[in-house]
This record gives sequence, structure tokens and C-alpha cells, in this order.
Amino acid sequence: MSPGPDATRMSPCCSAIDRAPQLISLARWGAHQPAPQGATMSTDAFMLLFKALYRPPAGAAPELTVRLLAGVDTFNIVVRPTEVNVNRGGEPAGQATVRADVPTLWALIFTDRTVAAAVDAGDAEVTGDREAAQQFFRLFGI
Repeated sequence: MSPGPDATRMSPCCSAIDRAPQLISLARWGAHQPAPQGATMSTDAFMLLFKALYRPPAGAAPELTVRLLAGVDTFNIVVRPTEVNVNRGGEPAGQATVRADVPTLWALIFTDRTVAAAVDAGDAEVTGDREAAQQFFRLFGI
């Protein structure tokens, strides 16, 4: 029996938007798993982590808009007390713009590395409010 004429169409229930909660849950789970030696992460996968690993502080969470430049990719990330929105390109940055590669961005979230240390080492460039950039990275983690 052969598939029908609509067999290759994706049903509306299968769009990435519909699967966002599942993808975020999977990313949270995966963040706790050890990475294979030499594994790398794409910029797009890393940007999904911002939605998955948002940990607003107790009390009033800040509202921040930061532009991240990683290689040829540009993302605007808007952090609100209850959500994080990640958009490719778009309007100019709010408080800060950070240019760095994915491993440096990873270190700013998952280690004690500071934005100032990354800038001093030549691994990152920041324009705008450097303290807002530091505050931004501290809103994420496992």
C-alpha cells in the first residue's frame, strides 16, 4: 500500500513552534549530560539554551535586551521577568552588544568567567553597558 498524496506534507501539529516546549525540556535535560570529548555546539542550538536555561532571580527580575554576535550570526535576546525571546537579527541592541564565539558565550554562562575577563583576554567585545551584559549572563544556568 502506497502513502497517499498528502503523505509528504507536515501537519500543522508538527511545526517547530508547536514543539517549542518539548525542545526546551529536552535542552534542559541535555544540559545536565556530559558532552562527548571535542563536541561543539551550533550557534542556533546555543541560542535555544537561553530559553531553556533562564533562571530569573527571586524577586524582581530585570528586563534586558542584549544583542549577541557569534561569527556571522546576530541575535537579539529580550529578557523579561517571565520569559526570554530570542530573535535572529532584528532591531538594534538595548543595553549591550556582545561579540564572542560560542565557547566563550558558554563559559560566560556555565563558569565563573566574567565579561570583563573575556574582554581583557580578547575573547569578547562589548559595546554599551558592560554591567548589563554581565547581569544578562548570570540569568542563565543549570
